[in-house]
Amino acid sequence: VGPFNEHMLTEASQRRYRNIRRQVEDWLRDRAIPHQAPALLPSPQYADASHPLSAGYAQLAEQVYTNAGFQKWLSD
Repeated sequence: VGPFNEHMLTEASQRRYRNIRRQVEDWLRDRAIPHQAPALLPSPQYADASHPLSAGYAQLAEQVYTNAGFQKWLSD
């Protein structure tokens, strides 16, 4: 789920986006669908609304790699 540069949104849009994101995460979790919902990156790590720069991709890769579900998948 993501990444998305929430820093570009107004407060009202952030609330709406976070509500939708939470619903998506809940839907995936309720159906036991493996997924990753990385933390928001710092604003300077985005090129635009939805494309991280190299440092952002590196941070996302680290979040995925250290995810317990991903590690289990790797070991299976």
